[in-house]
Amino acid sequence: MICNYVWKGNFQKNIKTAIRVLRESYGPGMKLERARLQYIDAVEFDPKAESAVAFIDRNLNVGLRNQFKTLGKSRGVRITQEFDPASA
Repeated sequence: MICNYVWKGNFQKNIKTAIRVLRESYGPGMKLERARLQYIDAVEFDPKAESAVAFIDRNLNVGLRNQFKTLGKSRGVRITQEFDPASA
């Protein structure tokens, strides 16, 4: 598997650059309420071989732990992470 996601190496820098360019384009009157930049990378996943949570833990270096009882088996996982543009 080729992994090209490096937060400090390129992704964080790209986000900060995109926000800077937006601010320069719209001028000082721009009020940024929300921005959404998504990192999309195709990685093969076989749900028969492992759970989505195990896959995320192994490939994205993010640990997920469900601490409540569920009524069935998980069919998928969705994660959203948001950043404050004012702190960029």
